[in-house]
Amino acid sequence: MQFMQWQPIESAPTDGREVLAAFRGQFQWVIFTARCCNQPYGVYNCGYAKPTHWMPLPAPPKDATDAA
Repeated sequence: MQFMQWQPIESAPTDGREVLAAFRGQFQWVIFTARCCNQPYGVYNCGYAKPTHWMPLPAPPKDATDAA
């Protein structure tokens, strides 16, 4: 399994793929999924949040219906 680490938001992909994004709220870290939105306010500043870090989404779980 590949180990993932948080990276600065400036290095996040800009090709539209979904990533995990995070910023430090008043009392705790807020983590959510995000996509590059190419707004004039910043590449990942898409409304309510301006994330400071990102990481790739993990692979989805496998189940019995997945092809072997």
